[in-house]
Amino acid sequence: MYDLLWALFKPNLEIYSTYEGTRVARYIICDYSEEKVKSNGSKYFLVETHYLDFDGKVLGEATAKYKVPQFRGAIRIDLLRAYPFQFHPNSEETRKDLIECGRTFVSLIGIHHRQYEGYAFQLNDKGEVNSRHVKSRIMVDAVGFQECNSNYIRPRIHQNKPTSIDLSTFELVPSDEDGQVKCADIDPKRLKEHDLLVCSPTVLGFSLDDKEFRELPRRSAEAVLY
Repeated sequence: MYDLLWALFKPNLEIYSTYEGTRVARYIICDYSEEKVKSNGSKYFLVETHYLDFDGKVLGEATAKYKVPQFRGAIRIDLLRAYPFQFHPNSEETRKDLIECGRTFVSLIGIHHRQYEGYAFQLNDKGEVNSRHVKSRIMVDAVGFQECNSNYIRPRIHQNKPTSIDLSTFELVPSDEDGQVKCADIDPKRLKEHDLLVCSPTVLGFSLDDKEFRELPRRSAEAVLY
């Protein structure tokens, strides 16, 4: 029930979800949650989370906010787009897979030349997904992506220094304030398994054959280095 969401989304809760508009699994940590009221009087439940991302310069803690519109009746927890990880029907296998994906993400920090086959996508300013199948040589290059897509919703640096590495039937809608890096200059070599879990589910790259910048699910980006 909507009225019980406050009891479901507690600080430090491990949350399972999928990346905006895709089926790419992700693991995020709840920072806080509260009910809000829009100017028109409608209510929604706000959930602020964090994860680790790379903006082309530093690895840091980024934020993602979700708005849960008010709904009626009861909904099964594991049918929500985002829900406590403990309720995932295959949590142990999924956890291991996400840790390996996190290792892949860390290995692709910087600029890398890969062969890639799989789907790739972009999000427009409304959060809608434009995806296509790509079979091409690619450059994993967050800096180039950001320079050529300056308005794309991805992390922006805050000059805060990190204090620690430890860090259905309705839809959770990302807010306009997503993706701001709050903690910068985290050393990738110091990441532990629980940190790898919360790494971004995608990397930023450029398809050399298609001449397009796209987001690439990190599992598929683990390919042959030329």
